[in-house]
Amino acid sequence: MVTTATRPAFAFPVMELPATMPATPAKSWNGQNVLTANDRLLALRQRLPTFHREPFIMNGIENANYDVIVEDGTDYPITTVSKAYGLMQHEIVFERAMEGLSSLGFDLHGLEAEMALTAHGERLKISVTIPGYDFDPGDGCPLILRMNLLNSVDKTTAVAVELEWLRLICGNGMMSGISSAGFRKAHFRGIDEEDIAEYLSISLQSVPQDRQLMHQWLNQEVARPLTQSWVDTSLASLWGDPTAARVWYILRYGEDAKPEIHRGSEDAPLPVVPAHERPVQPLGPIPGAFAPVANAYHVAQALSWVAKENSNMGTRLRRIKEIPALMQQLLVN
Repeated sequence: MVTTATRPAFAFPVMELPATMPATPAKSWNGQNVLTANDRLLALRQRLPTFHREPFIMNGIENANYDVIVEDGTDYPITTVSKAYGLMQHEIVFERAMEGLSSLGFDLHGLEAEMALTAHGERLKISVTIPGYDFDPGDGCPLILRMNLLNSVDKTTAVAVELEWLRLICGNGMMSGISSAGFRKAHFRGIDEEDIAEYLSISLQSVPQDRQLMHQWLNQEVARPLTQSWVDTSLASLWGDPTAARVWYILRYGEDAKPEIHRGSEDAPLPVVPAHERPVQPLGPIPGAFAPVANAYHVAQALSWVAKENSNMGTRLRRIKEIPALMQQLLVN
């Protein structure tokens, strides 16, 4: 029978974080507390938790169709999975990704990375900067290219390797592959370094197209009436009116804002207003913001800022991936 053990929140297994790189409690990931840390890429390998599976037994009765994923060292039960579920350890995914990078000629020893891990290690995201691809699209705010590695042992996050552009001045993220119809994203069942190396090699070949498109966006004017209509329709439909109102305020004033929530009553319902007219509470300037925004590139950066600032990592990752489609809807009008 599976037992539970008490474990301090936010504790990394195997290795304590050094005092020079303290772990900081971050946001949530679909309801689970998250801890983030920065370190040398290869040092992160020692911090990855491991798991095993046990029969799913309650009251002395074993479920013939399900097992329980259990954290090593604490016997903390993570989730139930079918007998056919293939448990993919974080360390295996990490090692295959590192082998893939190394096979393309990258020296892993000097690379720095950021890790986000849920409290019991169920979900993992590691971001590492790919050297040699940073550039300035023309607004004085350079971009770097990062590889994101994702995995989970609780069925919530598929194994994935993604490339992402990161704006250094404010930490905005935007998916690589923005010049294509879809995302250059790979999910693996039987994962190996050849799969990852092939994916990265093909994706890195798209970097010139990404750069060209971002230069194009920077020089592509977007009129206020067009942006306003897009905020009220496409953006509000996908991200909701309050978030669309926040984006509109950023586009107009270069400041972040908190949408005000006013609830009417059955007898005195509030009037329905478009997103751009919803009241907001200003929160202060955004680093690297340009306002009023008049080009497509800075519209995309406003979306990236809002996506990055979401308190739920799952929502944050999803919204970053939705930015190219939103931009396409804006620019085809």
